[in-house]
Amino acid sequence: MILTAEELSAISRQAVAEYPDECCGVVLTRGTARVLIQCRNEQNALHAKDPKSYPRDARTAFSMHPHDLLRMARLEQDGYEIAVIYHSHPNAGSYFSPTDQEQALMAGEPKYPGTTHVVASVVGDRVRSIAAYRWDGRGFVRADDGDLRPPLREEATPSAESTRLFLSAERVIPGGVNSPVRAFRGVGGEPFFIARGEGARLWDVDGRSYLDFVGSWGPLILGHAAPVIMEAVIEAARRGTSYGAPTPGEVELAEAITAAVPSMESVRLVSSGTEAAMSAIRLARGATGRDVIVKFDGGYHGHADSLLVRAGSGGATFSIPDSAGVPAALAALTLTVAYNDLDAVRAIFRERGGEIAAVIVEPVAGNMGVVPPARGFLQGLRDVTALSGALLVFDEVITGFRLAYGGAQEVYGVRPDLTCLGKIIGGGLPVGAYGGRRDLMQKVAPLGPVYQAGTLSGNPLAVAAGLATLRALREPGVYPKLERLGERMERGLRVAAEKAGAPVTVNRVGSMLTGFFTSSPVTDYATARNSDTTRYARFFHAMLERGVFLAPSQFEAAFVSLAHTDADIDRAAAAATDALAAIR
Repeated sequence: MILTAEELSAISRQAVAEYPDECCGVVLTRGTARVLIQCRNEQNALHAKDPKSYPRDARTAFSMHPHDLLRMARLEQDGYEIAVIYHSHPNAGSYFSPTDQEQALMAGEPKYPGTTHVVASVVGDRVRSIAAYRWDGRGFVRADDGDLRPPLREEATPSAESTRLFLSAERVIPGGVNSPVRAFRGVGGEPFFIARGEGARLWDVDGRSYLDFVGSWGPLILGHAAPVIMEAVIEAARRGTSYGAPTPGEVELAEAITAAVPSMESVRLVSSGTEAAMSAIRLARGATGRDVIVKFDGGYHGHADSLLVRAGSGGATFSIPDSAGVPAALAALTLTVAYNDLDAVRAIFRERGGEIAAVIVEPVAGNMGVVPPARGFLQGLRDVTALSGALLVFDEVITGFRLAYGGAQEVYGVRPDLTCLGKIIGGGLPVGAYGGRRDLMQKVAPLGPVYQAGTLSGNPLAVAAGLATLRALREPGVYPKLERLGERMERGLRVAAEKAGAPVTVNRVGSMLTGFFTSSPVTDYATARNSDTTRYARFFHAMLERGVFLAPSQFEAAFVSLAHTDADIDRAAAAATDALAAIR
């Protein structure tokens, strides 16, 4: 036993009472005797007196009251030992963070070797999850069996199976997930595990149903388990799952893509959007003989080393790695500027134009939340790159075939040199593509010196799903319907925010949108970061409790699909009205 039921309840009440500050405490034991000390946090008072010595950061989130330290010392003198040290993570998951681990260690060894560390995730008036960790001689590992569930409120639904699966996943998968945002660390709590999806809905392993506006992060424009896709994949699978040789389907998909997107005169299929962007950057460098890439702050183009960078101080600087393992020398070849800041781009080209191989941009930003391009921004990028001999690369992994059949470049009338695609062109299966001017694509192996290859490139199942999706998107009225549903969703969120008096700015382009918890316009990553992420976390959970699944991050898009109905949109709007009122 790690904690008694009474201790769990007391810790949960303390975490909620002290939210949004962090709470902390200990359980000391001597034989069967147990003493819970709920420590008082002096951090706010100390910060008010001396902000420099007591800054507001993760390492100084808690400062224990001297009286609590004295009480602990006296109990230890009486033979008690510290069995449990607990603390809360406001608006974050119940994981043992690197900062937590650093504070629990001294010279690489635990300060309290036999102690269990318990972390409670709290969002608003609810403890979402509780987990325990213990030193195993090499590191901190999960110590509970998923049985440290916080007390349920009457309206809450048990999530025992998701909790069990997440605990098992954490033992064999880093963080328990295969893509970081799925861990709910940006909103707190623990992820639910999916049993199945159909149409606009998901069902988790505990039997709960959700109206889904994540859509697998964009690919499912036809909804979950769309019959035309399922039939195409099943039929393809009967013939085999992979051949390592050309197939008729990949030719047909390439023809469909080049017909839909005129700038893509030639296209190469790959297995992910990351691979597409990585390959496009390599091609741009190989074709121009230049090394420097320009990207935009907050723009995500996959996890290739060259693109995992963020801006330093000032409008444009040499960037620093945004991930461990990215060499600083490589990151220095990527310059970042604010999205929609054409003057900053022009300034970079005046200074470094002869070194720049390409500008890569999401024509509509989707990975800082939805941010549309300012009038003239994309055309300005086209003009400045053409003048300097650099390439313009559109990352349409999200926007391709979503905003229009020809993507964002059809909507905005700007023709890039290279385009990256993914998501929708695979119908929910792993796929990516990059393509562009024929003279550029002829530099790709086996025709030219720019090498790129892939065992599963052009996979027949992904190709079949992609072809079925594109055929469905060619039907009359598809994009007007998506626009109408997207506009209805936007209007519903705006009305809900107005009723609640909540500061929410809704950005929408077609069937993708984001409600930013800020009253100011959002035009780039800096203004997006002004959003109240704490309030978004509470909104996310309030919507989830009402059966609506949104992205577990403020800085992502919501996606409307052709499977959504007017009634679905209205239900989501009603849920938003209730949720915003509940978190005031």
